[in-house]
Amino acid sequence: MSHQRRSTPNAKSIRNGVLDPQNQQHGGMNTPVEHRRKYDLGDDEDSASQTARLMSHESFSLDENPLHPIPGKDEPPAAGFWELPEKDRRNFLVLVLLYFLQGIPMGLAGGSVPFLLKQHLSYGQIGVFSLASYPYSLKLLWSPIVDAVWSRRIGRRKSWILPVQMLSGVGMLWLGSRAESMMAAAGAEGGAGIWNFTWWWFFLVFTCATQDIAVDGE
Repeated sequence: MSHQRRSTPNAKSIRNGVLDPQNQQHGGMNTPVEHRRKYDLGDDEDSASQTARLMSHESFSLDENPLHPIPGKDEPPAAGFWELPEKDRRNFLVLVLLYFLQGIPMGLAGGSVPFLLKQHLSYGQIGVFSLASYPYSLKLLWSPIVDAVWSRRIGRRKSWILPVQMLSGVGMLWLGSRAESMMAAAGAEGGAGIWNFTWWWFFLVFTCATQDIAVDGE
């Protein structure tokens, strides 16, 4: 009984990605050895130096076909505002307007109103009024409700922005027409009316914080 001797390909032929023709003729491996190479590797380099040299190239990637282009290569120049489509420019302006409207009550509650209250209240009583700005810090408590409850017919964002804008607009008009008398009433009787005045501003800032959740939501 004769034994057929099989020859195995040497290491150099495998590293170069080909098989020795003599090995193939003598019944050796009949499956080609695929070796992905982007650069020719010298035989006199060890594995550590080869790895360092390959990784030093700017186009080095572990993927055969990278999904993302290399930064700085063939990227189009950034488009300016007037180069954007008309729809994108309109949406951008609406976004700026919404942020401006929701920032007005917060700016008044955190700056202008406390300054005007110095004529009627002590610093300790003005500190009570600072509670009116807390909704912005506590909005994470009701933000899941804003994200989960909305009308499909109106839209996810508009379901909250439209009613909140209506409430905040009415609140601003109402407080604007009575602000001076309410500040005087807040300082009367040793500042006993500061809580009533604070709750009105707390409600106004609460509506603006809710709008901020709706605008920033996905």
